[in-house]
This record gives sequence, C-alpha cells and structure tokens, in this order.
Amino acid sequence: MPSGSAWSDKNCELCGSLFSDAALFSLFHDSCIHELWLPQPMLTVTASQIDLFQGRAESAFARELREALAEKYVHMLPGFPEEVQDRIVCNMLDRARRWGVSWQSSLAIFAEFMLSIAANFDEQTQIRIALEQAGPGVDSAVKDLPELVPGQAWERAEAAAVDLPYFVPGKLLSASLVEQTAAAIPLILHDFKGRINALELAQASSGLAASLNLAELRDAPLVLAVCVMFYGREFYKPRATLWSDDVFRDHRSPREALAMLKFRIGLDHGRYI
Repeated sequence: MPSGSAWSDKNCELCGSLFSDAALFSLFHDSCIHELWLPQPMLTVTASQIDLFQGRAESAFARELREALAEKYVHMLPGFPEEVQDRIVCNMLDRARRWGVSWQSSLAIFAEFMLSIAANFDEQTQIRIALEQAGPGVDSAVKDLPELVPGQAWERAEAAAVDLPYFVPGKLLSASLVEQTAAAIPLILHDFKGRINALELAQASSGLAASLNLAELRDAPLVLAVCVMFYGREFYKPRATLWSDDVFRDHRSPREALAMLKFRIGLDHGRYI
C-alpha cells in the first residue's frame, strides 16, 4: 500500500481472509456475503434420526415425571436408587400405553392413579370397562375416569391393590406370575445385584407362598423372596425372628399377614413393596 493511505490490512469476518487492498476486500467480501445468502439445501432427516429425537423426548418426559412423582409420593419412589425409579416409571408408562394412552398429560394421570389408588387399578371391572369402551378417545377417558366411574369402584380397586405391576415391564404384562416375580426381584433387591438367581428365587418363593397359605395373593412370592434375602430362609418359622410368630398367627387372614410383612420390610429396609 502507498505510504500515508488510510487503508490498513484487515480480515474478512466471514471467511477469515486477510486483505491488503481496499478494492480486493470489497470485491471478495461482497462475494462472501453473496455466498452466505445463497439458498441452502433442504435438511434431510432420516427415520432413524426421527426415532432418536422421539426417544430423547420420551426419556426427558419420563425423567421429569419421575422427579415429580418422587416429590409427591415420598413413600414409594425415593426408597429406591434413581436407576430403579426410572425403571418403575417406565413400567407404569408401559402399562398405560397398553391401553393406547399417548398424551403426556394422560400418561402422567394414569401413573398417578397407579400410585394413589393401586398399581393394578385398571383391573377393577368398572374402570376396565370405561377404558375398553373409550377406544380412540382413551386419552380423554383417562382424564375423565373420576367422573366416568363411581366412588365405590375406586374403593374396590384400592382394596384389591397389588403392587407387583410397579416392577413388571410392559413386555411381561401377560407373562406368568413366576416370570413377573423374577423380573421384579432385581429392582426390589437392587443391592443384591449379581448375587441372586432371580428365576430360582421366584420359583422357590411361589412354592413357599403356597405352603404359607398366601398363594391367592399375587404379591406374595415377591414379598417372600425379599424376606428370604433379608431375614433368612426360615424367617417364617416360630421364633425365627422377634415378629414372625405375630405375623403368622392362625387367626390372621392371608392379606393381613402379607401387609405386615410389607410393613416390616419398609420399616427395616426403607423400600416399598
């Protein structure tokens, strides 16, 4: 550049090139701007990318739902590590989706019914019929269930509560009780990971439930499996523990005995079954 000129070397802020001549800078800088505003090719999103985006959105929803439910229902989820909490929430969402529920708001309401009424609330006859008859409108029906179903039906659903569904994934909703119990055991006994054979324990606990007159209760094999691991294989025998004689008194109904075992596990080990 001639001495005394006002121009000094400068970089194009778009392409980064260094120019020592004003005319060249103007020419190429304009070219950069023109190129910047050229029409760009349309973005192509593949089916696998859509699935990935959808999966991430569903994961975020499940995580937010888990956090909200853990804060509201402190007796249940907070007793487990977050990894197990996530599995439980996914199981609840699986159960809702089995009915065709897809709206996030309706999925959240269904999960709340499972926690506030019973994990198997949808098995109660009048509730089940309302969901079956809803067809494509099942998302709205879930929100309207308190108006569609009388209060006595909700009371019956609560009285017949089974907790096993919290711990059973969607793919096993139609499986045998032994298979469902085997799937649930690693979630409840998360601190025994790698040290138990869940299927063998589920089979043995099913036999024990029959011998203790608890076979009619779907939660019994799971509860007994947990008791075996926490209190020993003979926990139910007279004087085996400080409380076993009281639980297995002859006059207690099977449901009362099972409820006492659940309470004992919650009291001693801080986890809900």
